[in-house]
Amino acid sequence: MKKKTLCIIIGTRPEIIKLNKISQILKKEKKINCITLYTNQHKEIGKEFTRIFNYKFDYSLKREIHKKLSFEFVDKISDFLKKRQEIDSVMVMGDTLTGVTGAIAAYLNNKRIFYVESGLRTGDFNQPWPEEGFRKMMSHISNVHFAPTKSNKRILISEGIKNKDIFVTGNPVIEAVKDGLKFLEKIKIKKKLNISLQKEFGFKLENFVLVTIHRRENFGEPFQKICENINNISKIYKNLNFIYPVHPNPYINKKARDYFKKNKNVILIKPLDYFKFLRLMKLSKFIISDSGGIQEECSILNKFVLLVREKTERPEIKNKLVFIVGSNYKIFKKKFTFALFNKPPKKYSKIFGDSNSAKNICKIVTQKMR
Repeated sequence: MKKKTLCIIIGTRPEIIKLNKISQILKKEKKINCITLYTNQHKEIGKEFTRIFNYKFDYSLKREIHKKLSFEFVDKISDFLKKRQEIDSVMVMGDTLTGVTGAIAAYLNNKRIFYVESGLRTGDFNQPWPEEGFRKMMSHISNVHFAPTKSNKRILISEGIKNKDIFVTGNPVIEAVKDGLKFLEKIKIKKKLNISLQKEFGFKLENFVLVTIHRRENFGEPFQKICENINNISKIYKNLNFIYPVHPNPYINKKARDYFKKNKNVILIKPLDYFKFLRLMKLSKFIISDSGGIQEECSILNKFVLLVREKTERPEIKNKLVFIVGSNYKIFKKKFTFALFNKPPKKYSKIFGDSNSAKNICKIVTQKMR
């Protein structure tokens, strides 16, 4: 009997980090074929991960529209699936443009859809935008759902997804972070990274807060207020530095430089490769962010996160390690002071899984594709 083929569709940094181990395991599986398709949504990041993980994609799309949201991937992925009739199923993840267009293309080609990280919700289509809408679309055309937590499963059931199609597996980011930290603990690598980073910033990597802000719903007044809040708090804690790897989005890049140009304590740098960024998270006092993934990663790194958003799709960690501060200075200042002078409790490391997520997912995929 001819083996069935699974196509894992990848396009962004979070997808590469979270799906990397799954693809490695499935490529060794003798009962199915596994191929990877890279959409080039984050073009340079694909090159970075090919280099640092020795990870090569089997196929890659040419992206033509880079500077705006576009569903061009639907046609491109659909054409790819039509040419390769041996593909029985696809795997998509999260809430990205690659994920939603991959799911739509697979649905239009009558392919089974495995959805990793299914069931995350804020309940507000504008928080985060457009990701909340993307993941709702993906859930309702997918066949098999890998929910990170029991809470995610309950949400899917409440939306009409059948219980038999939902599997609580944990989130594969947990394995990715743990593997990354093990790699960084190698003496030569740690020393080399520290020297490289200290040269980049011009000071020892201590007494700093890490900043990441890039969400579209924060564009405009919210982003301005968040930057003003950081400027104001830096006047109170003058011995603190703020390291901000600025997202390449033209709006974020320009506005961040405008708002922080007079603040010597805020160091704006280019986006970092995965291991450098992981090292910075590990060494930071805590993190100011609007990221989804960092809310998960903080559970392993045991770091507080001040979430500069109004809502979270990961309520499991809310008010434990993650504090929602939005753009309100009064709340921001209160939680900033708390995070600076308190140690995070070491009891949330398994809140998003027990380090077996990738194996659990691969086992179910193999069973379903027989």
